[in-house]
Amino acid sequence: MKVNKHTSHPSVFISSTFIDLQEERESVADALHSRGLIINALDTKPTSNNTSTREIIDGIKESDFVVLIIGDRYGSVLKTMTGSYSKSITSWEYEIGIACGKPVIAYFKDGESSDPKNHDEVV
Repeated sequence: MKVNKHTSHPSVFISSTFIDLQEERESVADALHSRGLIINALDTKPTSNNTSTREIIDGIKESDFVVLIIGDRYGSVLKTMTGSYSKSITSWEYEIGIACGKPVIAYFKDGESSDPKNHDEVV
């Protein structure tokens, strides 16, 4: 892994759907932070508007790698952020990471949930 020369510690961008994987995001962030990695601030709150678009892109570019957490939801689709009517923000973040040449480490949440917030609606 190539480490960002502008920081003394590796940094990471955490990507996932937010509402359903908030605990997992926090656990990953805590584990990485306890090992001396820098967690980008945007990785700990949901994204929702155009001003976030630039911050996300910059956060990914400044990170040494991306951690992708995948659950049962595809995630929010916001054309104003992703430029697509069908691409989720999480999918878009993944594609930016790949386009920037960042290593992406993907984790899949194990187990099923009966909580409706953890599943996309099937139409």
